[in-house]
Amino acid sequence: MLHLITDTTIQDRFSHCHLARLAYEGGAPVVQYRNKHFVRRNDLEPLQNLAFTARKLGRTLIINDDVDLALEVGASGVHLGVEDCSPQKARELMGPDAVIGATVHNIDELAALQGLAIDYIGVGPVYGTRSKSIGLPDLGLENLKAICKASSFPVIAIGGITSENVLPILRVGAQGVAVLSAFCKSPEPSQFVKNILQILS
Repeated sequence: MLHLITDTTIQDRFSHCHLARLAYEGGAPVVQYRNKHFVRRNDLEPLQNLAFTARKLGRTLIINDDVDLALEVGASGVHLGVEDCSPQKARELMGPDAVIGATVHNIDELAALQGLAIDYIGVGPVYGTRSKSIGLPDLGLENLKAICKASSFPVIAIGGITSENVLPILRVGAQGVAVLSAFCKSPEPSQFVKNILQILS
């Protein structure tokens, strides 16, 4: 499974919604809208239109962190960090059909999630991250493998993912990858999506 994550801090060519549309044009099944500087008067209507497009295409649109916003625009689900709304509360608010993802950096955080109604976990940073400063060491493949082995949830690996390092990640047990920097900074984001989908197929 491939998740594409939007970002405007490492590039300014495309807005979040433009990046999402480019991802869908390339065939991406899942886009995570990750706008840390959301301004309602500027960003709400484009996001509502994007959510409508995602539903029309039968694609998944996940909102990063914000359950209320996901509900308001009719997104498919939400991705939650360690300090965000609890997965239990998100499930109560969004219902049984929503896609609920949660971030995991280590085995202890995974253990705290076991038994909850979560659809996947985003595990990383595998190879580091250029999109934000989180003050955490790179997991590397061995630690990723340990988390994959212990997890009852599908694992989506994140952090420094490129076309060149996807296959080793899948070989240690991850069910998919989430890509931010390599996608957002690609000269042709839609073509990048097509290329990495071919690798994943």
